[in-house]
Amino acid sequence: MKSLLTCSCFVLLLGTPVAGIPLSRMHQPIELFRMVVEDVYSIAGVGVMSMGTIDSGVVRMNDKLLLTGNGDKIFTVLVSMIGKNGKRVDSAKAGDKVDINLRGITKEEVRRKIILTGISPE
Repeated sequence: MKSLLTCSCFVLLLGTPVAGIPLSRMHQPIELFRMVVEDVYSIAGVGVMSMGTIDSGVVRMNDKLLLTGNGDKIFTVLVSMIGKNGKRVDSAKAGDKVDINLRGITKEEVRRKIILTGISPE
């Protein structure tokens, strides 16, 4: 017999989400952020900017991402700015075309068709 605390019926009895997760999302898998870099440029005083359309998930300010697809190298980068439609935003989701400012990498280490992906919370 399951404990009342580990049973999903516990949520129904209380009528509130567990750990801030809405009931409708409790059994849905988390989609990690993924974006293929379409262009790379540098802005003086800002740093490396990568542009692309988000394939899946959500990216937020101060997220740590992995940069893969550059041979055997995998870089951990920090999102310090997100731009969408010429405006700064706090987050962006799948389908959005964005410019992302990456900290922890040089322009020479990023190129077209490289992949930015979220880090699994596990």
